[in-house]
Amino acid sequence: MKYFIIAIFSLLILGCGNDRVSNLTYKKNLSNYKYYVRTIAFQQKYQAESAIYQINSASNHFDKFREIQVKYSQPVNGKATNIDTAHWADTMSITPYVGNHIFNLDEDSYSQEPLYYNNFFYLFYLEKKVTHAQYAKIEQKINNDGLAKIKEIEEKLLSEHSNNTNVSASKQPVFRQAKNKKVECKVYTHGFDNPTYKGTNLEFFWDGECKDGYAYGLGREFVKSASLNSWSLAVYKDKHPVYYSNLDLTQNKLSEGIIDTKSDSITYMVVTTITESDNDINLTSQSGSMDKKNQETLTLMRSPFHTNYAIYKAYTNFQYVYQNYEFDTSSSLKQAIWMENQGIKNGWSIGLSKNDNALLTGLNVNNSFTPITLPNHYINKADTIVKDAMASHQKALIAQKKSQSIMSEYKNKICLDSVTVDFMSLAEYKDICNESKTQEQARKIKSKLERLTKQRIQALENLKYQQSQQQQERARQQALALEAARLNELKRHNQAKEKQAAISNFTEKMNNMIPKTYNVNVFTY
Repeated sequence: MKYFIIAIFSLLILGCGNDRVSNLTYKKNLSNYKYYVRTIAFQQKYQAESAIYQINSASNHFDKFREIQVKYSQPVNGKATNIDTAHWADTMSITPYVGNHIFNLDEDSYSQEPLYYNNFFYLFYLEKKVTHAQYAKIEQKINNDGLAKIKEIEEKLLSEHSNNTNVSASKQPVFRQAKNKKVECKVYTHGFDNPTYKGTNLEFFWDGECKDGYAYGLGREFVKSASLNSWSLAVYKDKHPVYYSNLDLTQNKLSEGIIDTKSDSITYMVVTTITESDNDINLTSQSGSMDKKNQETLTLMRSPFHTNYAIYKAYTNFQYVYQNYEFDTSSSLKQAIWMENQGIKNGWSIGLSKNDNALLTGLNVNNSFTPITLPNHYINKADTIVKDAMASHQKALIAQKKSQSIMSEYKNKICLDSVTVDFMSLAEYKDICNESKTQEQARKIKSKLERLTKQRIQALENLKYQQSQQQQERARQQALALEAARLNELKRHNQAKEKQAAISNFTEKMNNMIPKTYNVNVFTY
């Protein structure tokens, strides 16, 4: 069973919950303390209840809690991610619904019943409770250690990338004979000379001219094997091609841009992937740049079918990942950026909360998050990545237009009835001339967009209605609370009056029981 990192992040860092519980208040003043808390998230209630039973039965409750915490963690490279992972929290970082559950625990104690929150059942272990003055000293050490760890991670990854880049730079281009040409006519094996394709028996074809033993002029390279089928549109000059587009027919991925194989200049490209299945169609677009010399790519990824978009600044061994959730109603974050390698979060991390624009910064180690304060240069670095990606996206769109103009020139050349080939079927060869296929895909995309737009509008209307209902319910509850308070005060006042009346009545009765006397001078003789 996996430990749900996102659930824990939102619980312990964001302090943002569903509206049903977020408007509660703390039962008593707990704001003078910081709390060191361990957390386990379960998908099912019986799992949490079983864990409580195991902890209660153990001779060492803390060790058993940690053992279960490891069991329910998300494994990375075969190891648990949250061993010895705990979080500092206070009344400012956690919604009262959760905080009242945690902060009322005694130090070195744990939940005796699971807390259901945001689709998970939580158990908590309160290790320490310290004053803010005590925590200030602890926090400084946590922050210093965290910053040192971030520096160590980033410097190590960048050093590895530099070594990888040096190896790549030493590679020489590889040329292969076009199988369909009877004369010597070599083509550039761009992208197919790496170990991934070793032993795949790739075959290369060229439908353009040949000159001095190499491909020449405008044409398409075709690459085929048992598991691969792709073509690239290129213009060859002096042995080396400039590529303008590539279609991977296996994944239906079309790349459009300008890649000059003889230059180390930064290249720009738009990659569009269209998949169709079960009467549905999906489209994703990746646009950006590739720095061949430094082996870095900067990519904006988006889809017209989704409100989120992502940016990746990728090196040979790691990447910075930016996610924008601004129009995603299911996310409490507006945007976030982090470092990751091999799909695992390692390094600095920054998030921005929707509710209060709070900046959430910290350190990730094997997907485990520790909140720390980052210096401004990390914020500036994140900002630069996003701005550079947007600039690369615009340049990629310009390169795409150039690519499409070269494709039009090529189509004018081969989309004639008189043009035939003998190295593949004519239908497959002239598939790019089939405009009706493209038009049908455009119709499906438009239809899906219209349907999703209607659904989003309806969802927003429903959300607006729910929020209105919730506001009305809150107002009703507040009015009821005020009325109850007024009635209680009236009742208290009436009880006080009745009590006073009873006392007056009792006094009067007592007075009536006293014998009446006259002013008689008993000392008169």
